[in-house]
Amino acid sequence: LDVSHNTITHLPYALTALKDLQELNLSSNRMANTCNRNRMEEEMCFPMELGEAMTGLRTLLLAHNKLSWVPLPCMSLSLRILDVSHNELEFLPDFQRHHTMPDQLKVFNAGNNHLREIDSAFIHRLKALEVFIIETNLIEQLPPLGSLSGTLMMLWAGQNRIKEIPVSVGKLTKLVSLRLDRNLFQKVPVEVGMCERLQDINLLNNPHMYQPPPEMLVRGPAALLAFMQRLLQASCTHSREVDNAADVSAEELEAELFAEQSLNDDQEEEYDDTGALIPKKKKKPPTQTELFASAMQHDAEGVPIHHKVQVSESSAVLYLNQPCHLLRVYQEGANVFADMEHRETGQLFIRIKHDMVIQP
Repeated sequence: LDVSHNTITHLPYALTALKDLQELNLSSNRMANTCNRNRMEEEMCFPMELGEAMTGLRTLLLAHNKLSWVPLPCMSLSLRILDVSHNELEFLPDFQRHHTMPDQLKVFNAGNNHLREIDSAFIHRLKALEVFIIETNLIEQLPPLGSLSGTLMMLWAGQNRIKEIPVSVGKLTKLVSLRLDRNLFQKVPVEVGMCERLQDINLLNNPHMYQPPPEMLVRGPAALLAFMQRLLQASCTHSREVDNAADVSAEELEAELFAEQSLNDDQEEEYDDTGALIPKKKKKPPTQTELFASAMQHDAEGVPIHHKVQVSESSAVLYLNQPCHLLRVYQEGANVFADMEHRETGQLFIRIKHDMVIQP
């Protein structure tokens, strides 16, 4: 039944006789709550008997009305799809045990409202949710999302004020579409790399974001997901092996490499035409940045590394688009690692592979 684009202010009681009705479209009308939030049981825009009467209703479309909250009678419907976008919602439903909607709901669209928070209790009650749209609101924080790991396929939370993305987003292994554009967070957790089914990722227009770096956003979902998976793998490696990292200071590394270089120099003596030994000028020990550049440009077998890194004399490098000071460089087998310190916060980045460090 489609009665959209009218001037309806409340649902006529006579419609409750349509027990087999499966879809009701009330979008673009003038429906508004008729009671105080603390007295929701007095709601009159929907008959209180709605849930008991319309047992077959599965889709309810209430977009483009003037609702401040989801009317209480609607919570007892066994809905699969609920669209309350483009209203004036200030909070989401407070589901009670006798409400049947959260057990069946698969699509919930609350975009373009006035929501400021998402209660974790609301998320936990949604047992079958596949599509969750809360874009264009005033939300500052997302709740833990792990309870939706077995169902959620689409999460759209763009154009909010979200300052941090929960690590639990990595548990959403069925996620296909993730949109977090136009927010205030600084980084996307590496656990997103666990969402292997992602085909649509929108992280554009986040002015404070440094992870992933902006240049990755234009390479497409596949490349972006691969990048996050690489960070995830590196993060796991660091956590397992950081205690076993080589305990070599920058000064020790410098002395060791300089000694090796001197030994090689001694083995390559030069003579003039008379057979006399040509004296060599003593070389100054290389600077720390020169050692780093040298180590970065060749692997353990002397093969040039494709991703060449050069370092300025101030040891300034970039890691994940963050300005850092180089602390030390060390090599294990065919791998070269670096330890760095964030130039502003002092945060340490330990055992970072060479190809993740770039010239500023």
